[in-house]
This record gives sequence, C-alpha cells and structure tokens, in this order.
Amino acid sequence: MAKFAGFPMTYTLDNSAGSGIAITNDIGTITLNTTAGEQEVTGLDKSAMERLQLLEDTEVSMGGNGFPSSTTRAVFNTMTGSRTLVIGYPDSVTATVELILLSYNVQRGQDGGISWTATG
Repeated sequence: MAKFAGFPMTYTLDNSAGSGIAITNDIGTITLNTTAGEQEVTGLDKSAMERLQLLEDTEVSMGGNGFPSSTTRAVFNTMTGSRTLVIGYPDSVTATVELILLSYNVQRGQDGGISWTATG
C-alpha cells in the first residue's frame, strides 16, 4: 500500500464501565510511543554484544484544542481501571492498546483559549 498523510482516523476509548466511547472529534494530536526492554547476555567467548528483547510497553499521549465534549470529559474524569484504546486507520487496519490513564489536564490560556492533554 502507498504511504499517505493527513488521513482521517477514528479513536474509541473505554470509559470506566468498559464501554467504548468515540472521542475522535475532540482529539487533535496523538502520539504512540512503543518501547521494549533489552538485556545484555554476552558470553565471554563473544567479540560483539548479544542482546535479548524483553517486554514491550506503549505510552499514549493525546490532546486537543477547545473544551472537550461532555462525552470525552466523562471518559477521562474517572481514571481508575485499565482501558482499551482502538485507533482505526482508513485502510481498515486498527491498533489496539490496553492502557491505564495517568493524567488528564485542561489548560486555559491568558487569551481564553482552552486545550487539554491526557496520557496513558
């Protein structure tokens, strides 16, 4: 498939009751950072490093401009429990991430502009 940019995506995040809520309209930016640990296991008989890949983890950062809708606020206002984030791409591929919400912040600037961020 060809590469493309500027394409629409869909975002669904579970609320605290486990029901998937569409929050696509309120999200302006999203970053998925997937990392894996590594362990060095080089034996004394080797002249180069040997490594094993360990467990993976993903951090999600998202944000938007303007006061989020009541639906989105309800998803983020209760931070307990694990959540499922499903990102739908236009070529029918989805990314599913299990996460725990770590923060939800709403900021109001001196000019009156409102923005929000959330991490998991």
